[in-house]
Amino acid sequence: MRSFRRWDRASRWAGKKVTPKPKKGLAVNWSDAEAVSNFTLAFHEFHRLYCSEVGIDIKDLIGPLRAQEVVDARHVAMVAIRRQGATLKETARIFGRINHTTVLHAERRVREQIELYGQNSHLSNLLNTALEVYVLQ
Repeated sequence: MRSFRRWDRASRWAGKKVTPKPKKGLAVNWSDAEAVSNFTLAFHEFHRLYCSEVGIDIKDLIGPLRAQEVVDARHVAMVAIRRQGATLKETARIFGRINHTTVLHAERRVREQIELYGQNSHLSNLLNTALEVYVLQ
């Protein structure tokens, strides 16, 4: 942290304008995603249907909100899209993420929670809803 302050101060003394770098990892909306494809846009309608079934906002599903109910719904939707045959990178891009490891974490977390709490758990019910929306339609 200290070296950054020195660099920042040195750049200002040299007359350079210091601008913060944009954060990587999340795209705020569809147009901010690095590679918006027809594949990504096709899932917008599925997201809308899924959000209406679950009772959350679509901006929260795609956005960075970390409320537990939104995170659970997002992770389950990622698993459902992966079961439809999307790659890790495609699934990450559908949700506005840059890194595919987010999807790996979601799959591992959903699998462990269902194994731990059984088929009548909250995530299991969410997964059944997501599969009905994303896969069966």
